Amino acid sequence: MRLGEKIRSLRRQQKITQELLAEMSGMTVNYLSKIERDSVSNVSAEKLSKIAATLNVSMDELFNDNADNPSKTQNRPNQHILQVMLKKLPPEEAEKFYKFFIETIDTFQSK
Repeated sequence: MRLGEKIRSLRRQQKITQELLAEMSGMTVNYLSKIERDSVSNVSAEKLSKIAATLNVSMDELFNDNADNPSKTQNRPNQHILQVMLKKLPPEEAEKFYKFFIETIDTFQSK
């Protein structure tokens, strides 16, 4: 599988839109689309590292087809998305969300 196909496949497995992956990786949707179509011949290591981090996979996972080592995020893909989005918030705002999540989870667990 080519690199662009692999990125697209991982993104779709995690039900992430191109728009969200592009935003979270710090690039335009147009550029990400070109990467996924293998239309960019020289993607920087920095950009690939950001894509891998956003998809919560290693660079090795990004470059290798390894059915024996499935993505860590297949069971809970949204968990990583929330973590990345929370890191973008100012600390005091992130703390409010953490408290909200904890209270919500506690409410569900007590039922």
